[in-house]
Amino acid sequence: MAKSSEKEFKPNGAEIAALAYQLFEQEGRPHGRDVEHWLQAEVLLKINAAQRRKEELPSSSKTESTTPQKFSLKQNPRPTLYSKN
Repeated sequence: MAKSSEKEFKPNGAEIAALAYQLFEQEGRPHGRDVEHWLQAEVLLKINAAQRRKEELPSSSKTESTTPQKFSLKQNPRPTLYSKN
């Protein structure tokens, strides 16, 4: 069971909507993919929060090999959920 300090981050609707819209814009405003953009935004925000939590750990609990990368949409703007053939 997770400790109270390890609760999963749940982004609010406004944060998700803003990032989903940004993804929509970056992909050329494709219609009919609103749910995909919403879910992708939610995942990206959770990943970002987890990385920030790891960065905030005391230095004695960090190791050099596990230092997370900074969050950026340019690193992986669209995780592949399926392959396109």
